[in-house]
Amino acid sequence: MQQTRGSNTEIVSTPAPAAETAVVQCPACGSDAVYRYGRTRHDKQRFQCLICRRQFSLDSTRQGIACKPICPNCDRPMHVYKREGRSIRFRCANYPHCRVYCKLQQLQNNGAADGGK
Repeated sequence: MQQTRGSNTEIVSTPAPAAETAVVQCPACGSDAVYRYGRTRHDKQRFQCLICRRQFSLDSTRQGIACKPICPNCDRPMHVYKREGRSIRFRCANYPHCRVYCKLQQLQNNGAADGGK
């Protein structure tokens, strides 16, 4: 900010506000040992946890899956393999020994509905 008094010009500087450093925590394990891991295709900052190696972005709109199916062949849990529009494809955790998959349609409230093999 400049103030002018006659022929003298006085420059008064105001200190910049202190930058708030937000602590980024992993949504999976809660650790704050994360580092920046590039950017998403929507230009959001991506992070990776050093403890559990999970990749995530802040303010993500994607919600986790509350109920994962169990493999009907070997009774192991199934993991998300692919997201296709409004459906999610799960694959057996015992892959490649067990090659069972199922495809579930998402409801409006992001729950899983009827699926097939």
